[in-house]
Amino acid sequence: MNEQFPNEDTPETAAGQQAPPPTASKKKTWIFASIGAVVVIALLVWVLITQVFATDSEETAPPKPTTTTKPTIKPTTEPEKPAAPIVLPDCEALNPEGYAAGLEVAKRYAEQGMTGITAGEGDYEKFPLLFGPAAQTAIEHATQSRACLYPFNSESFLMSSVAELPKDARDALEQSLKADSDFVRSEVNGAVVFTWHNTEFSGYRLQSYTVHAFLGDIWFASSGEDDSAPTTEAAIAAIRAANPTLP
Repeated sequence: MNEQFPNEDTPETAAGQQAPPPTASKKKTWIFASIGAVVVIALLVWVLITQVFATDSEETAPPKPTTTTKPTIKPTTEPEKPAAPIVLPDCEALNPEGYAAGLEVAKRYAEQGMTGITAGEGDYEKFPLLFGPAAQTAIEHATQSRACLYPFNSESFLMSSVAELPKDARDALEQSLKADSDFVRSEVNGAVVFTWHNTEFSGYRLQSYTVHAFLGDIWFASSGEDDSAPTTEAAIAAIRAANPTLP
């Protein structure tokens, strides 16, 4: 009796029949596992691509500006120094020749018993007789002033005044002189000068010269019979010598 052995490649049941094929549930499990593997691979690829782009963007991005503290710049210009106080020359420095001549005149009349004739610093009693209203208003507002008398004889004299004026008082006087056609404007050694040569007889004067000179805040005024040019130049030089910081 020939015995038959079952084929190892084809499983059989106890009745000698082949086993049934895999069920549908096993197929679904295999499909889901395959899909899951694909999803995992896709996620890994996406993560790798994201990292590559992030690295490239960091390398190509411009560097961020660094915050630095600006250095403190010290000013190169020194603070302005306060203006030097105005110095008014004395009567001798203002008009050396007139002062020396006036002393001789005063001495001669004193020897004759005539008093009251002096040379040098005086008062402003005769100022209104020689200068107009604008000048009188200006001298009333002067910060400091000095009046000087230089006699020629018992009746004739040269009167000079040097004063420091506030800006508004100076401007008002200068505007008044500009508007007066009798005065001729000029410049002497940096000073603005207004001169009036009056050729009409007035009192004991056959003629007169009235001068106003401005140098910074300093105002020089004089009135006399002789040519005013030499005394004006001497006065301006004395003012500059006493105030070397004047422009």
